[in-house]
Amino acid sequence: MGKPKGDRGPRRARSSLGQVSCLIKSDTLQSLVEGSNTSALPYSPPAQSYDTLFDGDGWDSFGTEPPSNIQPESNQDAYNYSQRPDDILPSIIAPAHQESPPSSIISQESHIRHITNQTAASTNAEENDLLLRLYFEHIQPVFPMFRKTLFYDELSANLIPPALLLSMFALSSRFAGASCDTDSGCLTQPQEYFDAAYKGFRQEMDRNRPVELNDVKTACLLALYDYTSAPSRRAWLLVRDAMSLALAARLHEIDSLDSLHEFSDAEKEERRFVWWTIWKLDSTVNVSTVTPFGVDCRMIGTALVSTTVQNFTANALGPIVPVIPEMDPVKSWSSILAPNLQDTGDGFNIHLYAVSLLRAVSECQQRLNAKLCPEELARADTLNRILSSLHLILPECFFSPTKRVVEQEHAHRLRLETNIMLNTFVFISVFTWFIC
Repeated sequence: MGKPKGDRGPRRARSSLGQVSCLIKSDTLQSLVEGSNTSALPYSPPAQSYDTLFDGDGWDSFGTEPPSNIQPESNQDAYNYSQRPDDILPSIIAPAHQESPPSSIISQESHIRHITNQTAASTNAEENDLLLRLYFEHIQPVFPMFRKTLFYDELSANLIPPALLLSMFALSSRFAGASCDTDSGCLTQPQEYFDAAYKGFRQEMDRNRPVELNDVKTACLLALYDYTSAPSRRAWLLVRDAMSLALAARLHEIDSLDSLHEFSDAEKEERRFVWWTIWKLDSTVNVSTVTPFGVDCRMIGTALVSTTVQNFTANALGPIVPVIPEMDPVKSWSSILAPNLQDTGDGFNIHLYAVSLLRAVSECQQRLNAKLCPEELARADTLNRILSSLHLILPECFFSPTKRVVEQEHAHRLRLETNIMLNTFVFISVFTWFIC
């Protein structure tokens, strides 16, 4: 399939976008972006602990259901995304003459309204083009999961699931405040995009079909949106769903000895980016909630990425050198092959190693909270020594908040986030030693 030339991608995709754009219009956009820094994804630090996260009377007490048991069915055809929107999308965004049945999988706090035919007809392709442009400007550099030209090709061919597209809109519409003409009543509320995407996603999971890569991407974006809106039990469960689907799709063993050889180098690199994006999300969320992680790092058989985020997005992949990382920070940060020597140049892999360090000290803290034992005390001591050696492992300029002349904007932001990770590691380490 040929690539779009120039800016043809958005224009070619407008007919497909119309299938999922029949959504509720809001009078005003409740922007979640504070201040003038629209390049940063809004994040609300969680105010709950492991105990408060699970203080309900059962799964149904917070408005969701246990995940369906996903078993592949070899005799089931692939889903046809070119069907009529009314047949694909959840009932909450169907025309007003259809009654929307009550659903227990939508958050009770969500205010879901019916859409009229006039409102559906008023949605324009420019609005959807804007949301996709904002997504690739603000979300993709931090959570890279898409090759942009390939995405637009698949969108024009009706191969993008509506739930995935709506979840992208939910995130990118947060950044539309400065780009939208509010007098025209532009854009649906982010929460309404999320509600529609979430219900469509749950319905797709109930179909009990083999897990596709787009399913994993949708779960990741839904978890990201919900957790950065208001950390809750549902958000935590969505993170768990994303990790479970990634494991079901075998994204954790792309480069293992028994891995499938059905993918091209470009497809494998895309799956590596998706895997490490979800692994990072699972790790950081479970650190903040002080809960066990979704996967044992010793079971990971997927290599680090060999491409910068910018080149991956542009589908300009260079030579792929798959190297399965040592994610035990005691070994990786003490190795002669330091984390900064395994980076592609934009800080993505260094950031993963920083996450692994934060994850390790959180695991140590959780184990010591449960039971003091000599092994964990020794591990805490080793992690503390790594902490004191960070300025010897990484160059001094790495810790400077100033953007370097040759440093790209997304690389600068990623370096700042890595420094935040390392400082959080310092804080948790001090607390861990205090409880010892």
